[in-house]
Amino acid sequence: MTLSVIQKVYLLQINQQSEIYLGNRLEKSVYRQATRSNMLSNISAQDISNRIHRFQTFGIQA
Repeated sequence: MTLSVIQKVYLLQINQQSEIYLGNRLEKSVYRQATRSNMLSNISAQDISNRIHRFQTFGIQA
């Protein structure tokens, strides 16, 4: 099967667009994971007890 020049250019463009799309998704995913792990590592025992206390203040049993 031989492809014309136009078909090759079209396939190349589709390939580049999908690579850009996947690259953007990967960056967002990595950023979200880094943010999530950073948030988790920044939570101290005092933060947790403050949050529980705040919940109980509003009548919510934690």
